[in-house]
Amino acid sequence: MIDLVLLLQAGPDIQAACDRYKDFQAGRGALFMRQKELTMCHIPSKQVKIGVGTGP
Repeated sequence: MIDLVLLLQAGPDIQAACDRYKDFQAGRGALFMRQKELTMCHIPSKQVKIGVGTGP
């Protein structure tokens, strides 16, 4: 459950970073989000347990 809380808290920070990149130069925000998505794809699926059953 702590993982879900951390992910939910990170959302606003990620959006704020994306907004700063957008303000800096056109297209930078989209590039930032693409890189974030690619990074998330490299996390093994067994480490991402959001709302699946209970227990470890």
